[in-house]
Amino acid sequence: MLSSTPKKLAASAAVLAAVSAFVSFGVFSAFTDTKTNTSTVSSAAFALTQTPSTNILGVITGLLPSGSITRCVKLKNDSGIPVDVVADPSLTNTTGTLLGQLTVTLSEVASMSDVTDATQCTGASLTGLNTFVNGVTGTAFGALANQDLGQWAVNETHYFRVKILLPGTVSDPTFANNTVTGGLNFIATQPSSGLTLEK
Repeated sequence: MLSSTPKKLAASAAVLAAVSAFVSFGVFSAFTDTKTNTSTVSSAAFALTQTPSTNILGVITGLLPSGSITRCVKLKNDSGIPVDVVADPSLTNTTGTLLGQLTVTLSEVASMSDVTDATQCTGASLTGLNTFVNGVTGTAFGALANQDLGQWAVNETHYFRVKILLPGTVSDPTFANNTVTGGLNFIATQPSSGLTLEK
């Protein structure tokens, strides 16, 4: 049976519509949109620079009653981030019991051009900050640990003076030829809060 012309036209229109829909879908599906996010991650530089670089107390011999030694040190935060800094002093008897007779003072002082210059070191004025031990015995000094020096910004610099005194009141020959071993460490750590990254 032959279809009428109107039915043929209707059928052709339906086929064209279907093809058009397919073609339209194909065109729209070719469009894409990409959001790309990349990052380079590197660790922070971390350094607490000390001048003189090591062993600021050195070897001290022949200390007599009323005698003292004074040493200065410069510390700088060369890290790429702020750091929390503490001082960790120690003092122990090696031979004898001299420790209980010594007076050790650790203080923050004003800046100086040369921390190894004895005159500048002894003459530097107190800053009024971070005077940790003042006029107490070495036993107390040795018991101190992790004295908080606060958080230092990048490139922040501080100067400290250590004075070890054998008082003139020490006349007992028991303390002659005694030896005390001392240390003073400065420790820098990353802030406990860490870094906060905001989107």
